[in-house]
Amino acid sequence: MKEEFRHFSKVCEYLFTTWVNPHPHRFLHAWVDTCIHLGSNTTQRAESSHSRLKKYLGDSMLGIHTSFDKIHKMLNTQFAKICTSFEQSLIRVRHKVAKVPSIAHLRGKMSLHALDLIYAQYEESQKVSAVLSLGQYRCTIQKTHGLPCRHDMKWYEQSCVHISLHIIHEHWRRLSMSPPSTTEELRLEDAREEAIESLDSLEEAPRRQMFQKIINRIKPSKSEIWEPSYHTSHKGRPSSKEERSGARIKSFLESATSMRSGSKSMGTKLFRSQSIGSASTVEGTNNDDVFRSLLPVA
Repeated sequence: MKEEFRHFSKVCEYLFTTWVNPHPHRFLHAWVDTCIHLGSNTTQRAESSHSRLKKYLGDSMLGIHTSFDKIHKMLNTQFAKICTSFEQSLIRVRHKVAKVPSIAHLRGKMSLHALDLIYAQYEESQKVSAVLSLGQYRCTIQKTHGLPCRHDMKWYEQSCVHISLHIIHEHWRRLSMSPPSTTEELRLEDAREEAIESLDSLEEAPRRQMFQKIINRIKPSKSEIWEPSYHTSHKGRPSSKEERSGARIKSFLESATSMRSGSKSMGTKLFRSQSIGSASTVEGTNNDDVFRSLLPVA
């Protein structure tokens, strides 16, 4: 506060000498924001639960069996709402978040409310100048919610690095009501130790290749594997009729057969036309030549 209101030195002096220093315990946010509370800094959650319970009971003179049934119904409804919120966090898409490369990969891995808080910090980071190192500033949201602040978001943006999931508080990463299994954690620990031993037993060249493959999978931004380029210029609509035709080219046998049948049909048509012409000539001669009967018979 002193840094923010340094131009009003007399006002700051009055506040500190009259209120802050003599009565520090009376300022709630000065103490609440020093520890992690995940947004629950009032008794509102307990009061709302009490109000909901009274609505389900309806009467304070109920028997224990009736009260137990109604309380059980209320808890089942609350459990269903929590499971629904988990499913929404897993499948719902925040399009504004998907446009930010540093936090787009967090979709489906944390709560939607926490994702909105991180995006709000990203918008605030656009007003911040360049940040030299990660964790240079210790803002309130880091201490109260366990989320990266606007200065960290600025560093991730200018460094082109994705936000690691382990810096997010485990409360926001919990998207299931089932308790974590200790046996699975032990199996992961055994697998990690076995993988480290296997890498240590390799020679220098295979070890480097394995490390590079692991980096390619964990940090795609630092991968040496790039997507293949593809041809984007298209020919468009063909200009000539032959190019637009989708018929296939005939084989030699099909071409010879079609030419042969075509020549036969042409020969038949020619023969018919000649026959018709000769017949018409003879008929014309028999009808039109009046001197034929006067010729001498051989």
